[in-house]
Amino acid sequence: MEVVDSEKRSSSEGLKSIPIGNTASGHGPGKKCSFVSWQWAMVMAAFFINSLPGFLSNVLRVSTNYTGPVVILGRIVKIVCPFLLGWVHDSMLLQPIFNKLGCKYNEWGRRAPHVIYGALMCAILVFFVYRPSNFANMATEVITTGNEKATLIDYNITQYIVGKDNDILLPYPKKGFMDSANGLDCTKSLRLLDAKGIWHNFTATRTVGARVKTVVPVYSTQICSGLVSTFSVCWPGPKGNPVKVGDGGPRLCSFMDGPILFVHALILALFSHIAIQTMWQASQAAKFEVYPWKEERVDLLKYNPLASGLALITFQITYSFIGQRSEFGTGFTGAINFRKTVVGIIAVTCLVSMLSAWPMKDAKQVDLKKDQFTGKNIFAEYRAIFSDEGTIYYRYFLIVNSITRIMVSFVINSTLFYLLHVMGIPLSDFAGAVIGMVLPPLLINGIAMLFLANYIFATKPKNGQEREHTRNPRKAALICVAIELILVIIVWPILGSPFSREELKAGGGKNFVPLIPYQIITGLLGLPYIIWVSSAYGWAIDYDNHSRRGKGNKRRESLLRGLYAGLDALTSLIGVTFSQGLRMGTNPLCDTRLAPEDQTQACIDTFFWLWYIFAIILLIIAFVFCYFFPIKGKLMEDIIKIQKEYQLAVEGTDAYKARLKDTAAAGGGGGQSGSGAAYINTSAPVKIVSQPVVVPKTMKVRLPDGVTAGMELEYPLSDGRKVKVVVKEGEKGGDMVPVVLP
Repeated sequence: MEVVDSEKRSSSEGLKSIPIGNTASGHGPGKKCSFVSWQWAMVMAAFFINSLPGFLSNVLRVSTNYTGPVVILGRIVKIVCPFLLGWVHDSMLLQPIFNKLGCKYNEWGRRAPHVIYGALMCAILVFFVYRPSNFANMATEVITTGNEKATLIDYNITQYIVGKDNDILLPYPKKGFMDSANGLDCTKSLRLLDAKGIWHNFTATRTVGARVKTVVPVYSTQICSGLVSTFSVCWPGPKGNPVKVGDGGPRLCSFMDGPILFVHALILALFSHIAIQTMWQASQAAKFEVYPWKEERVDLLKYNPLASGLALITFQITYSFIGQRSEFGTGFTGAINFRKTVVGIIAVTCLVSMLSAWPMKDAKQVDLKKDQFTGKNIFAEYRAIFSDEGTIYYRYFLIVNSITRIMVSFVINSTLFYLLHVMGIPLSDFAGAVIGMVLPPLLINGIAMLFLANYIFATKPKNGQEREHTRNPRKAALICVAIELILVIIVWPILGSPFSREELKAGGGKNFVPLIPYQIITGLLGLPYIIWVSSAYGWAIDYDNHSRRGKGNKRRESLLRGLYAGLDALTSLIGVTFSQGLRMGTNPLCDTRLAPEDQTQACIDTFFWLWYIFAIILLIIAFVFCYFFPIKGKLMEDIIKIQKEYQLAVEGTDAYKARLKDTAAAGGGGGQSGSGAAYINTSAPVKIVSQPVVVPKTMKVRLPDGVTAGMELEYPLSDGRKVKVVVKEGEKGGDMVPVVLP
């Protein structure tokens, strides 16, 4: 080990650097806002592509036997991708390719190039979301047996009346209305009279819109269910009709083309996980290289509404209109071109996420000549994470997240089904419901996060205090989680209850308006916990970095993120499989091919109680985790103290310029506070750059792991002298202790 003073020392490929001290990244609002822009493309790709199976099954009534495997297979790929990408990113395996493309490490760092190709991949994938080769095939025969048979097949229909304002009773054709060449028209309302004198009416409509009213023919698909098959739908321009395929074509009873849609959705899902995980891991790893302090990491959260928040709002608005304007909503004459136009525009906007590369260029904490992996074996790298002392606190997050993701993934995967089929929100009201439950909460929560960051948790300690005197958001998180738990227990059974099936059949629907204030309140209560998780996770990463210095080991933020995301995907697969399993099979508990009003009571009750119980369990786990997590008090302060000398301000970065400015303002001292104390560095020898070393009279050294009281240690100074330190009672490895120089 050796002492490092305030002189510059070597880092990366010939770049000079000095310990960060109390200095921050040097990034202003512009660069921080650009840093989070990666979230736009990531959110758009993740939500549009991951929501595609749900859109197909819950909105377009494609069998979950086709869409369910897409979700499950995609999750399996998602398990592998983070592990592989974490190793690829941290090993800098692609750096030779980046060099040839002009993205050299000294200029671009080791994270920025990944967000460039990641954003491009996201844009391409989003463009193809709603562009399968086919959606539906025209029905050419009536299904007469099995659970797919037409609902009226066993009734002896004798007469019928066609049209809304028509009272002419006509004899029912002996072979029915089906024409194998031209299909069965489902455009006009229909009333059927059977031999027993019972009327079967297909006349229900739903009027949508305040100024411009649109009458949605609910009866259209009901006609197909009654006369063709339980799983038949009314589709405009299905493949096989002799007039026109696509928007504006004749509306005929059809069957959704499950096999084609399965292949299309699967290809998108597989490639999307590569693009999304690339963006996610590069940015999360860069955050800890570029922003060394909890204050700056929390400060980034206030910019999230401008990236992920705005992206989520944009997605929810566009997606809700895509759902409402689907072929079974207000777009009953055709909505394919509308969907293509929307995702085409969104795809172009994904390219804005390349702006993240600008601030990420400062991620240059690695010395390419000295900091290396302990081995080239990817399995050994991940195995070490489970045994290294430095990851002891990081492993808390692995355990808690792995448990909670089972329940969270179940809820997320079944959200659309819950809203439409359980709560009974009509598809024609879907846009208003989603916008109402998403837009106000996001806007209000964004403003609240701005306040919490600017005035409470992202502000530096005042009155000249060192950074270790930061505000820990732990207490605020505990209080808010407890309040939210009580609120969920009391309120959700009222607001989230299922709507009457009979009223749904008559054209009614759930009133979603009371859910808006509920979403706002629970969102506000969750903010302190989000801030605490961001802070605590950062300290756990810092602790691991500190434990590896002096051992020739490269920082491994992306590896850690890869393990976290991989286990997240693995446990999410359990929740997703559980959710999909309730809606898959030959005789599932819930069948997405059925209309919401036709779902069984057992299906409705099962989803309601699972959602309610999972919400309570998740909040209890959050409270216990926050309360017992060890990084607080003195341990938190020690981690921050070590970070001052561990984190480097590297030449060419904004942090380097800010550090030199702070040093000059302090009269050549060691940091923003003016402290001249020096620290131990174990990662590299001191390199003198054009001026002699000036050794302070006193400095601090870090005790190595495994020391005991009475042990005598010897530290070499940068001028060739040595200093001895005797470990005192109560001191332990990792402590920073003062030493008087000879």
